Amino acid sequence: MGAKKRVAEPSLSPPKGAKNVTTKKARVSETPATPESIALQKLVAAFDGEIGTMLPESVVHMVKSVADKCLMTPVENRDELEFTFAKVVGDAVQTGLEGLKKAHKESIAMHMARMERTFHLDARAKEMIGRALLESNQQLAYLQCDVFTITEKTSTLGWKSSQQCDAVMLAGVLKANTVLTEITMASGGDLGEIGRAHV
Repeated sequence: MGAKKRVAEPSLSPPKGAKNVTTKKARVSETPATPESIALQKLVAAFDGEIGTMLPESVVHMVKSVADKCLMTPVENRDELEFTFAKVVGDAVQTGLEGLKKAHKESIAMHMARMERTFHLDARAKEMIGRALLESNQQLAYLQCDVFTITEKTSTLGWKSSQQCDAVMLAGVLKANTVLTEITMASGGDLGEIGRAHV
């Protein structure tokens, strides 16, 4: 059997005497952000965001496409067209903000109306509120719930509940109320022995 000949593999290290050359990546120099460029970025972001939803798409597109060309010129160097564009952008921002304010108010009103229609306390919660009012030094003289409404003008209350929890909550309100002078029993209304004791 013969001897095997060894095959030399190419070396990854540089040959003797060769200079060690390292490759450097070229640095990309970014221009420093100026207050004007930061403001422009925020303006364009606002038009991409909620303000843009309150404006026609054509206005949003126009502002975003030419804002960097017309609004980066110093005010004292702007020509008539750039001044007109800046005024139009200002008006568009104002219109967008007014639309957002209106939408926000409408959203709150709709949410409050939904809460008024769907909010309901169970018997345990009503009794806890009533007992807390009875035991507290704080005073609550008026209350609206699913069984009764006592306002600053309520002098007579038609009682239609037979639940002890409602009577306890009423007693908590009556602790501080000086306007209510009469409770009449409506059909199905019963304070019960415990309820009468609290009221």
